[in-house]
Amino acid sequence: MLINSFKSNISSFVNELCKYYDDGVMKINIFTDGSALINGKNCIYASAGIFITIPVFTRDDGRGYVCLNINVPECGGLVQTPFDAELCAGLFGVLISKLLTSCINSNNAQISIKTSFYTDSKTLVKAIRDGPPLVTQDLPENRIGLWSRLASEIKLLESNTSNIEGNKHENNTIQWIPGHPEKREFDCAKWNLYDNGIFAADALAKGDDVMSTVTRYECISNHTSSFNEFRIFGSNSISAIELIALGVT
Repeated sequence: MLINSFKSNISSFVNELCKYYDDGVMKINIFTDGSALINGKNCIYASAGIFITIPVFTRDDGRGYVCLNINVPECGGLVQTPFDAELCAGLFGVLISKLLTSCINSNNAQISIKTSFYTDSKTLVKAIRDGPPLVTQDLPENRIGLWSRLASEIKLLESNTSNIEGNKHENNTIQWIPGHPEKREFDCAKWNLYDNGIFAADALAKGDDVMSTVTRYECISNHTSSFNEFRIFGSNSISAIELIALGVT
């Protein structure tokens, strides 16, 4: 997908989203997951999935979520280990968050934004909170570069939110949540928002359609999930190179 087309889709998503908000706090939940096929020391294929949910409320339909699917294929050139795939997914989530925030601010400056990132990688959360694993000369250059970019983007994001007039943007957070809810709770009707979000991010990281994956699992489990509360605003795919370029434009 061309960068301009991806930007246009994000802008359309924000235009639709802002119909539900005149002011107040908009809570953006960003779920990220990485997937990599490693053979020995070689990465055969790697991709990332980002699933974004934003709660909305209407008088007719009650509470629900407007959602955005994003698949980032062909990031194998940046990946040498499964952790690198999670690192890429985290970076891509942050870059998309910046684009969303910019579009929302342009659309309605009265909306306050709180963004939370969720991952099932404890290693990624620890690295972001405590600093990267010990960096030695043996560490692959691409991982050092990925870590440096992710850390700098998060610091910039935190700096921007703390310096906004009126402090109207709450600090961004990254949290670990357990992955693969289908392995922990067979009855998908009992899944919560975080279970649904990480399940969707995992499907996207594998290049699968979220609702088709959900429907298949509902048939297997013979239960109905709460995904009917989610209004998914299209599916989007953008290459890693294009997304990183978008982050510096």
